[in-house]
Amino acid sequence: MNSDGSSVQQMTDGGYASSPSWSPNDSSSPFAWDRKYGPRSARRTDIYVMEVATRKWTSSPTTEAAATSPPGRADNRHIVYANSSDGRANHMRVWTMLTDGTQRRPLTGPGADMPNWSWK
Repeated sequence: MNSDGSSVQQMTDGGYASSPSWSPNDSSSPFAWDRKYGPRSARRTDIYVMEVATRKWTSSPTTEAAATSPPGRADNRHIVYANSSDGRANHMRVWTMLTDGTQRRPLTGPGADMPNWSWK
């Protein structure tokens, strides 16, 4: 939407999308999305990246049962997100990965949540 609240546009086509974040150059937005249709949709929430100008999104699939939000992006290559493979809050960890879904690694042990990047 415009800064005055006009021209609201829907960016996804169904399911449940949450916690969008901006890339440092404001050209793209990572977000968590349970598409509820298509491949890998059975009760999964993956991280997607939307190129705002074109409204095209790409999946950065996680291999865990469900990624949660908020995803954050420190640069145009890395994403952080929280995940609990069994859905239990006390098993939540903060992870990082490249936007293509590779080089995933945990940043914390169980019990962490709500990742965000520092801009300093």
